Amino acid sequence: MADVDDLIALGANAVIPEEFETSVEIFSRVLSEYHVPDHVIRQQEAIIRSGTYRILRERVTSGSGDVLSEFEEFLRRKVIEIYYVAPGSGWAGRTVEELPVGNGAGIVLLSILREDRAIVQPAPSERLSAGDKLVLFGGHAPLASALAALSRPPGR
Repeated sequence: MADVDDLIALGANAVIPEEFETSVEIFSRVLSEYHVPDHVIRQQEAIIRSGTYRILRERVTSGSGDVLSEFEEFLRRKVIEIYYVAPGSGWAGRTVEELPVGNGAGIVLLSILREDRAIVQPAPSERLSAGDKLVLFGGHAPLASALAALSRPPGR
């Protein structure tokens, strides 16, 4: 890591510090777990890798603690996620009020996409059908929790 600038000055086309590339991979996987869109993850990777990892080297050498606070702020931002109600998932036939959203969960069900129409702000009594797509809005962490709950059969 300490030799990056020297190696570039000596004519290296690229220097890839193992520690940084491992960090980039871990960062990417964490973002993926929080359902950050792939194109956003790739963009963040490109920013980190640009300038021979200068953003990481400056933070390491300056001892800045901003990385964690910036990541925490990122996780608080709101995004939209779509959940597909697969046949046999256990959610088909259940009502909207049974979903792990709303009521303080930090997630809003914006609409249900069913065949060629959208059911905007569905009533709590609306029954889900296999093939529905649920359009969810919320923070990264609450969305990850809700999607994990949706991946399990209801009532578990």
